Amino acid sequence: MKTNNKWVINPDISEEVYTDRDHHLNYFYQAALRAATRRTTSTVLFGQRRMGKTEIFKRVVNGLFFEQDPKDPKAVVPVYYSFPDVGFMQNAW
Repeated sequence: MKTNNKWVINPDISEEVYTDRDHHLNYFYQAALRAATRRTTSTVLFGQRRMGKTEIFKRVVNGLFFEQDPKDPKAVVPVYYSFPDVGFMQNAW
């Protein structure tokens, strides 16, 4: 996605390198759209570190923001949070 919009969550990986993720991107995009009508189930994406999980969600969030009509009352509004890595689980035990 190439845009100068200040609201874009910038992907960290270029399109040339980020390949073979279309299935995952489409799945989560459609799941987000179905969530508005409560016709989806909870979904977990897990894998080893540095496999592109966060990148998938960045791209899905951008797609939800920029591929829907913002005036459509049925549009899905994504919420994206980024938590710091430092100190997050240090006090969990």
